[in-house]
Amino acid sequence: MVDHTSLPAGPVDLSRVSDEELGTLLVAVQEAKGRGDLGYSPVRYAIETAVRERQPRYTPDACRRLFEAIVTRGPDAGGLNLTQAAGALLRCTGPLPSDLVPLADALVATALEAGHRGAPYALLAWRGWRGSPGCTR
Repeated sequence: MVDHTSLPAGPVDLSRVSDEELGTLLVAVQEAKGRGDLGYSPVRYAIETAVRERQPRYTPDACRRLFEAIVTRGPDAGGLNLTQAAGALLRCTGPLPSDLVPLADALVATALEAGHRGAPYALLAWRGWRGSPGCTR
């Protein structure tokens, strides 16, 4: 559980945070939201705003953890951010984790079963990546 009394009350400056660090911070936010540990906070707001304004990069581990967090949260918790998942695939800083394929398959299947049609290009990108030999970028 996050101790909200230790979080800053004012604006949070992420200008010195690298794109790769921002990707790791976003993963931490998604994981905390999945556990119900993080409500609204200036830190969460700053990270989510920075992600919309910049292009975070993801280590292979952060990429896998982001997919795990999104799949775990599921559609009922508003967790199916297919655009974020596609961005993680595109901006992974190393080889994609071998265990990412079943996670991504589960994400797409869950999205389609839930009738999620908010990110058709992300779904198409996933299908294109998934259909490529060796599932590489």
